[in-house]
Amino acid sequence: PYDEAVEEAICFGWIDSIIKRIDDEKYARKFTPRTKDSRWSELNKKRAKKMIAVGKMTEAGLQKIEEAKRNGIWSQTSTQRKHFELSPEFENILKSNKKAWNNFNNLAPSYKKNYIGWVTSAKREETIKKRFKEVLRYLEQNKKLGLK
Repeated sequence: PYDEAVEEAICFGWIDSIIKRIDDEKYARKFTPRTKDSRWSELNKKRAKKMIAVGKMTEAGLQKIEEAKRNGIWSQTSTQRKHFELSPEFENILKSNKKAWNNFNNLAPSYKKNYIGWVTSAKREETIKKRFKEVLRYLEQNKKLGLK
């Protein structure tokens, strides 16, 4: 079950992310190691505390918690975190392709957030440009971002 998988991941310093539908009954969920900037939801903080209390937390998991406490991420609440908003630059790029723009506007808010977050998380200008092109290609075909 999902909760057990997430608890196990937290114990080893990992985090779950985007899910992708395989068919009508199956989904794939991506698990990756936490980075120093990984956000901790209130629910995952509660899970981590539970895993510590029952003695399942590994050293790797404890290190990720300590790192989050040192850099202030652990104490942030969800309302203090960055909101993913469509920048004027991103909006103009999307509007340059009418089909992509229309498809973007028909996405559920969570899928819009995935697209915006994926582009804005890039550090280098060349990566940002590459992601903009990929976003346009996906949206033109009315595809969701998937496992990135």
